[in-house]
Amino acid sequence: MVRSFGTHGGTERFVHGFARFLLKKGVAFEVCCVEERDPIQGVVIKNHPLRARGRVWKGFALDRYLSRTAKEPIRFGFVRAGNPTVYRAGGGSHRRWMRENGWSLADELEWRIDRRIMMEARWVVVNSEQARRDVLRDYGIDENKIVLIRTGVDTHYFRESECRDKTLLFLGNNFARKGLQKVLLSLVHLPDWKLLVCGSDSRWSRYQRLALRLGIESRVVFKGFMADPRDVFCRSSVLMLPTRYDPASNVILESMASGVIPIGSTCDGMTEILPEPWMAQSPDATPKEYASAVEKAYAASGLAEQCRAVAKTFPPEKSFERLYHLGLQ
Repeated sequence: MVRSFGTHGGTERFVHGFARFLLKKGVAFEVCCVEERDPIQGVVIKNHPLRARGRVWKGFALDRYLSRTAKEPIRFGFVRAGNPTVYRAGGGSHRRWMRENGWSLADELEWRIDRRIMMEARWVVVNSEQARRDVLRDYGIDENKIVLIRTGVDTHYFRESECRDKTLLFLGNNFARKGLQKVLLSLVHLPDWKLLVCGSDSRWSRYQRLALRLGIESRVVFKGFMADPRDVFCRSSVLMLPTRYDPASNVILESMASGVIPIGSTCDGMTEILPEPWMAQSPDATPKEYASAVEKAYAASGLAEQCRAVAKTFPPEKSFERLYHLGLQ
């Protein structure tokens, strides 16, 4: 069960890969979703476009649709809706997200559905220790049914970048949450660097105006949405992602797999696997402190190779295999 069957988001790419894994194993299964973006030959899709409008009514409609449609003995859920037996809480604790960012009626609905699913599921899968702690604190479920399965990455798909130019990369959607403003402010303290900004956000022009006000517009290239991030990884040496909250951002792992050194935030569970603790900055770190970390990363001998070596210890097949066998228990 997933909202969209495709490859445009972290959860979507995980589900798409899991589907290919199940096909390879010869497992019969169906995918219940709202939309099918990237079909796979041999995968049976139950596609039901939602006719509801607004986030609240769409949330109700999706939950109702998946709860009625998915009746198989083993149900893997990857969205806050339905009745999964194994629920992968890829978004971590929605209650923490609400504390960090404020909330609306739609957020309250998502939190209530999220809590019900976690209470009723046989297993709850999290993708970081941070997410495990948040779920335990905010949902009060039995800790024995929470299982940590980290996201994997294909190091054959993400080839090692040979770029040694002083090129900084920001890659992510929802620029406010991911911290683009702090990246732009940090670039002021990195006069020899240029910045590639990749992703989508409805307030795109706001950040272009900020770059202009800071006098760095000539060193910032706004690339927009990237269907294949390899195109920008190969042209970057350091990634900066000062996110306000991420259970475990895929871009950090993909950056490591590409040999692009990531500088992240301790609010991101994926930074738990970074080879050096200083690569994860405090949420209170200043733009100047982030800039210093970027320079330190660029000057560190062999750090890119260490990052790629860590990424190789998380092959996607390992994650898929563990998830599959969890469903059989």
